[in-house]
Amino acid sequence: MLCHYRLFLMHYSSHIVRSLLVAIIIMFAQAANAQSFDEGYSDWRQLYERINAVENEDAEAENIEDAWEHLAHIAEHPFNINTITQEQLEQLPFLSADDINAIGYYVYRYNGMLTLQELQAIPELSAEKRQLLRYFLYCGDKEKGQGLSLGNILKYGKHDLYYGGRVPTYERRGDVLSIEKGGYRGFPLKHQFRYSLTYSDKFRIGLLGANDSGEEFFAGSNPQGFDFYSFYVQVKSQRLTDKLSLSNLVVGRYRAAFGLGLVVNNNFSLGKSTMVTSGGRISTGFRPHTGTTDANYFQGAAATVSSSKSQNGFQGKASVFASYRDINATRSGDTISTIITSGYHRTQNEVQKKNTATMATVGGNYQFDYKRFTAGVTAAWFHLNRTLMPDKRQAFRARYPEGRDFFNAGVNYGYQGKKLTFKGETAFAPSGQASDSLIGMSVATINSLTYRPRYGFSATLLHRYFSSSYTAIGGWSFAESSNLQDENALFASILWRASNVLTFSYYTDFAYFSRPKYLVNFPSHMVENGLQASWHKKEWTATLRARLKNREYNDSTKTALVWRNNMSLRFQCEYDANDGNRKPNEIRMLGLRAKLLMQYSHYDKADAKSNGVLAMISGGLQPLRKQKSLSIDISAGYFNTDDYYSAIYAYERGMTYSMGYSQFYGEGIRLSLLMRSNLTKQLSAALKLGTTKYFDRNTIGTGMDEVQSSSKTDIDFQIRWRF
Repeated sequence: MLCHYRLFLMHYSSHIVRSLLVAIIIMFAQAANAQSFDEGYSDWRQLYERINAVENEDAEAENIEDAWEHLAHIAEHPFNINTITQEQLEQLPFLSADDINAIGYYVYRYNGMLTLQELQAIPELSAEKRQLLRYFLYCGDKEKGQGLSLGNILKYGKHDLYYGGRVPTYERRGDVLSIEKGGYRGFPLKHQFRYSLTYSDKFRIGLLGANDSGEEFFAGSNPQGFDFYSFYVQVKSQRLTDKLSLSNLVVGRYRAAFGLGLVVNNNFSLGKSTMVTSGGRISTGFRPHTGTTDANYFQGAAATVSSSKSQNGFQGKASVFASYRDINATRSGDTISTIITSGYHRTQNEVQKKNTATMATVGGNYQFDYKRFTAGVTAAWFHLNRTLMPDKRQAFRARYPEGRDFFNAGVNYGYQGKKLTFKGETAFAPSGQASDSLIGMSVATINSLTYRPRYGFSATLLHRYFSSSYTAIGGWSFAESSNLQDENALFASILWRASNVLTFSYYTDFAYFSRPKYLVNFPSHMVENGLQASWHKKEWTATLRARLKNREYNDSTKTALVWRNNMSLRFQCEYDANDGNRKPNEIRMLGLRAKLLMQYSHYDKADAKSNGVLAMISGGLQPLRKQKSLSIDISAGYFNTDDYYSAIYAYERGMTYSMGYSQFYGEGIRLSLLMRSNLTKQLSAALKLGTTKYFDRNTIGTGMDEVQSSSKTDIDFQIRWRF
C-alpha cells in the first residue's frame, strides 16, 4: 500500500514540476518586454572563488555550502554602507580586521558614501575585495528616525518569496528499489522555499523549508510537508536606557560564534586560502539560521546587550543564549553511538535515526573593547538526554567524546595596532586523568600575530595547539580537520600587493598529530604549501594557484607510515565587461563575460600514482539597464583523471542559493546552460540544464545513488517574488 502511495506521489509531483518548468519557459519567452535588470544576477561567487577555491580533501569543502548560503542571503539583502555597523561587516568572511576598520573610518570621516566607487579611495582594500563588496553593500539614505513598530514594518518592510529546486532526468538505484529493500521513501525532486520580511536592519522574520532528493513530502515521516524547516525572528539596535541597548535578539533557529571558535562556533570556519586574506578573523555573535543544513544550529533564544562607548574608549557587551533541539543519532537502547549531521532522511534506515535524541545548551559571553585592546570570556554547557557512547574499538576513536554533559570555557584576547595585530583564544574542558591534561582540564589554544609594515603587505604567524583529550562538541575553528583535538601546528602566510593590478600570496602549514587518525596507526605529520598570483586590470583577471599537500598515512601493511602527496595547479583567465572601473554616471548597456579554466592534479603514495586534468570554457551575455532582461550563460568542460584520488573541483554558475561546485573524476565532458530573467520589476525566474557524460563507465555513482547510465542530466529552476 505504501509503495503504491509513493508511486502516486512521484507521478503526481512529476506533473506539477513539468507544469512549473513549462510555465517558467513561457515566462522567459515573454521576457522581451521586461525593462529593468536585476544586477544581483551578477555572480559574486565567481569573484569569491578567486580568493577561496575549494581543493580536494580540504576541511573547508565540508562547510563551504554553509558559507555560500550565508553570503547568498546577504547578497539578496545587502547592507546600507551609510548605516553599516562593525557587526554587519564582520559577517563578510573575506574582510580582515584592517579592512573593517578602514571602511568604518572612511564612512565616519566623510559622513557616508555617495557611490560605491568611493571604495577605491580605501587603500587597504584589494581590487577583488572592492568588487566583492558591490554585491553585499548599497548606498542608501541614512536613517530618518523611523522607529521599530508594527505599522512601520507593514508599511516599509520588504517581502521576499523564493521557490527553487532540482529535477533529475534519470533514476537512481534508490528510486527503483522498494522501501523494504532500502530504497528511497520519497520522490526524486529536491526543492526548497524561503520567505523573509525585512525592515531596515532592525527587524527580520523568516521561514524556509527544504527537501533533499528521495525524502518524503506531506507523507510518511514528513506529514508536515518539508523534511527540514528553519524559522527565526531577529530584532536589532533597540535602545534600552541612555547607556544600554539591545544590539541583537534572535528567537527561533540561530547560529552563534565567539572568540576564535574554540568554545562555541556553529557558523562556518573557512580554510587556509581565506586565512591569508582575512587574517583568521571569524564572525562573532548571533545570526539567524538561514541555511538548509539540518545540523550546526541552535533552537531557542539569544540576545546581546551593549553599553555605549565611554569617553575613555571602553565599551562592553554581554551575550546569553539557550537552546533545546532534536538531533539525529544512531541509537542503541538508551544510548547513542554517533551524532548524525548529514541531514538525509531518504531510506528507512536514515528515518530511524531522525530525532532520536535531544540536546540542551546554555551559554554566554562577555566582551569588552578598550581603545586598541579587546578581551572576552565564553562558557557553554551541552546536555544530551541519552548517553553518547561511541564505538572505540579502533585506535583513532579512542578519544571520541562520550557522556551526557559537556562543558567548555575560554578566554579570548587581542590587540590591534597600526602595524601589529595580535589575537588568540585559550579554552578548557574537563578531561579526567588524561595524560595531556592540566589539573584535570584539557587545553586548546590558538594565537596569531600579523605584521603590516606598509599598505599592501602583511605577514601572519599562527600557532594552534589542541590537546588529544580536548572535547568541544559546539566548537569549530581554524584546524586541519573539523575536530578540535590532537593537533600541534604552525601556520605562516604572506600577502603582497605588488601593484594596483598584481597580488601575490603564500602560506605554509606544518602540523603534528600525536595519536592515531583515520587510516593512520601512529603519530604523524602534515605539511602544506600554497602559492597564488592574481592580476586584475579593468575587465580582465588572471589567476595562477599552486598547492602541495603532504601527509603521512599507513602503508599497505599498516605497520609503517608513508607520505601521500597531493599537488594541484590551477590557471584561470576571465573577462567581465561589468567589472571594469567605470565612471559613476556611466551606463553600460551590455554585460559580456568569458572564462577559461585549466587545472591539473597529481596524487602520489608510495608506488600508487594518478593524474588528472580539466579544461573548461564558459561565457555569458547580460543585457543591462532598460534592455531585454534575459541573461544567458553557457559552459563546456573536459576532464580526465586516473581515479578518485586525483579528482578536481570546479565552479559553475547556478541558482541563487546553490553552492556551484562540482567534483569530477574519470573521463568525460560537462555542459551547462543557464538562463535568468526579470519577468517584471518584482518577479524573476531562472532555469538551468546541466549534463555530464562519462566515457569510461556505464554506471555513475555508488550505493543507492547509482545510475545505470554513462550520462546524467539535471534541471534546476527557481522563481522569486519581491514586493
